[in-house]
Amino acid sequence: MKKVSKDFIVEPYTCVEDQNRKKLRHPLAQRFHDILSEIGRLHDKKQKDYGKEDDPFANVRSAEEWGIPGWVYCMLRIGEKGHRLQAMRRNGKLANESATDSFRDLAVYALIAEVLFEEAQRKLAPSTIGNYCDFQNFSDFARDKELKRVRSHRSSKKAARRRT
Repeated sequence: MKKVSKDFIVEPYTCVEDQNRKKLRHPLAQRFHDILSEIGRLHDKKQKDYGKEDDPFANVRSAEEWGIPGWVYCMLRIGEKGHRLQAMRRNGKLANESATDSFRDLAVYALIAEVLFEEAQRKLAPSTIGNYCDFQNFSDFARDKELKRVRSHRSSKKAARRRT
């Protein structure tokens, strides 16, 4: 018998069946699925605070008002959560939330990013609704849009300097 943590005692994995001959998951795989269910319930609850009735991702989509696609904003939030966990590793603790909260936030932001990324792909390639369009085409589009934004910003700054 191998002890993984205080909550889980794991036998070397064998396919176990219950009395109805239903295959059971390995305890760690079952924990994974339990966490997925918990995250789903928490997400549904939080949408009452963060989302809108017609848009469950309104909070992250609001970044689009600043020219940042919602899925990219999610990736930025993932980076912040990663930095928070790095701080925990360095300092041994977190001041404002648990490591579990940060891990779950990482998972949720990754899933929201995927949903919004798929939505963005469909908008770029309406003929491929239900299919995935080429990631490289989307990356090129995003890069070109960002280059236009940066050039526009630089032009504005140059014009402002000329006026002074």
